[in-house]
Amino acid sequence: MLGRSTSVAGDLLDFISRGEFELARLAEMIEQDKLFADSVLRLANSPHYRRSDAVTSLKFAVSLLGVWTLRSMAALLLIREIGTLEDRTWNHCLSVAVAAQLHAEIYGDDPALAYSTGLIHDFGAILLANFDPVGYRAVESYLDNGLTREAQSEYIGAEIEAYGISHPDLGSSALERWGFPEETTDAVRLHHRESVWMSPAHRALVSGERLVHLERLSPLLWSREILLPEDVTLSSAIDRLALFSSRVADFVSIAPPSKLQLPASRFH
Repeated sequence: MLGRSTSVAGDLLDFISRGEFELARLAEMIEQDKLFADSVLRLANSPHYRRSDAVTSLKFAVSLLGVWTLRSMAALLLIREIGTLEDRTWNHCLSVAVAAQLHAEIYGDDPALAYSTGLIHDFGAILLANFDPVGYRAVESYLDNGLTREAQSEYIGAEIEAYGISHPDLGSSALERWGFPEETTDAVRLHHRESVWMSPAHRALVSGERLVHLERLSPLLWSREILLPEDVTLSSAIDRLALFSSRVADFVSIAPPSKLQLPASRFH
């Protein structure tokens, strides 16, 4: 399903995977792709970064976002080479990224790593949705009523039955090929298996996704079926949602990549 990309986003992933983190050079690369550059500037000007002055310099935007986020954005933008990224999927990825970062800040973990991992956590699901849009929507429907253990099990089982692989495994494998760090790929691979925290990034990602589902499914807020980290009470989670909801409400108003009329190209 994936191969080597020849786009600017693909070149940037290769560049970073070789340990090249010079932000000025990354800005030069991104500047070659107007749509990528526009996406970076749009994100840098989003309410999430809370700046009073508009960010107009691509170099400054790159320094503001940092390598972690740029790498995850590049991977998401590569979706344009095989299909589309739906608004609801983009909004979900952004929401989980913000929620994971908030969780990392609370627990003293790396917020940049948590945010970038949240942004890319459903990469495998995006690939499957592009491969089989109608069929995959039926598979996704298992989570329509909440992120319960039973729903997650049925969801992953349906993916394996239909495609021979689950979206966490597919996404993790793709990210490994692009040189993403082990902590990120492990968190992506395990984000529907939360019985044991494998790393701070895994904990932040799982908790962030739970909070997103809690916010979306407020009528089920008091249900014991909703999964929460063992060391977080439901009341404290609700307190966090007040901050989380206000930040996400602003943040997801950014135009998603699917509205950028991204040109089609190929993986080779």
